[in-house]
Amino acid sequence: MIEGENSSFSGFYKKTISERVDLLSARVGLTKEERMSFEQGLSMLQADLMIENVVGVYELPLAIATNFVIDGKETLIPMVVEEASVVAGASKAAKIISKYGGFITEAGPSLLKGQIQIIPQNLDLTVIKKIIESSEKTLVKRGNSLVPNLVKRGGGVVSIGVTMISETRVGPMASVDVLVNIGEAMGANIVNKICEGLADEVGKLTQARVNLKILSNHLDQRLAVARCQISTSSEDLSLEIAQRIVEAQVFAEESVDRAVTHNKGVLNGIDAVALATGQDWRAIEAGVHAFAAREGYGPLTKWKIEGDWLKGEIKVPLAVGIVGGITQFHPVVATCLKILGVKTSGDLSRIMAAVGLAQNFAALYSLVGEGVQKSHGKLHRRKLK
Repeated sequence: MIEGENSSFSGFYKKTISERVDLLSARVGLTKEERMSFEQGLSMLQADLMIENVVGVYELPLAIATNFVIDGKETLIPMVVEEASVVAGASKAAKIISKYGGFITEAGPSLLKGQIQIIPQNLDLTVIKKIIESSEKTLVKRGNSLVPNLVKRGGGVVSIGVTMISETRVGPMASVDVLVNIGEAMGANIVNKICEGLADEVGKLTQARVNLKILSNHLDQRLAVARCQISTSSEDLSLEIAQRIVEAQVFAEESVDRAVTHNKGVLNGIDAVALATGQDWRAIEAGVHAFAAREGYGPLTKWKIEGDWLKGEIKVPLAVGIVGGITQFHPVVATCLKILGVKTSGDLSRIMAAVGLAQNFAALYSLVGEGVQKSHGKLHRRKLK
């Protein structure tokens, strides 16, 4: 384990910044330039290439959460966050969980949906639906012709269907739903390109007026799952504390007010990794909350006691990518992806799910025990010294 007795990462938080960077460099083989990127960060020129009207660069702390064992692999977690106790909480939770097998994860295919909104003019919705369904193969072929490089890499349009919206305050409409396997990219630009490229043909086929042509951040098919278990008959977790954690879980299941804060704790971890690796954290948050609200807003995690074990699970939609976008411009993002050792976007989503579950356990463990003010206070007091 990373935090084992003979591990060079034991007591990582006690070391100086320079010592931490030395250890990290030795562990993942950072180059001199990659080491320097931690201090130099994003240049003004690089920032100017990313967005408009740049006048400066805003910095946040970059930290490493230790002790994570994910699918049998020791993993160092880069996190960008301004809130005290997030990194410490994740590391502490991971240290406990690593003793009992760590996190077991899985990720679904890298699918992203696009929508072409159509407003019927001459045909009713049932006829439009039949036309699109009968033309699906042609539309899929046309969509894939727009992204030949993606198709060469094994991605492309998977299916095209129709969602009818019969009653609205502006009349009937429909969504032509374009499902795309976007490979290792987050996929927003790819899906938008396909939807825009198909819009005219869809309009002609359906004799309808086309309005919006854009991706959806509702990711019900792009899910990452992480699971863990902790013994309730050990020095790490008593049965009483485990039962209190389950009670807190049920509270979140029954109270929307609590569920929102419960999920905020999950996103403390997920967002911090998203920022470190250059992901669209706003899209992630939108998709996560939509998923949490699919049957009435509820918690993203589940905790239960089975025999002598407290078992936890998280299932969360994550649209992430390891190519394109900010990775082309931000030197620290590329270094963080190297630290994680990810090879696919699925790898990154699985890690982020595990961090979200760890963060949730850390929060619940603290809340049912000493309370959040005491645990937060220890770290806040460092700022006053």
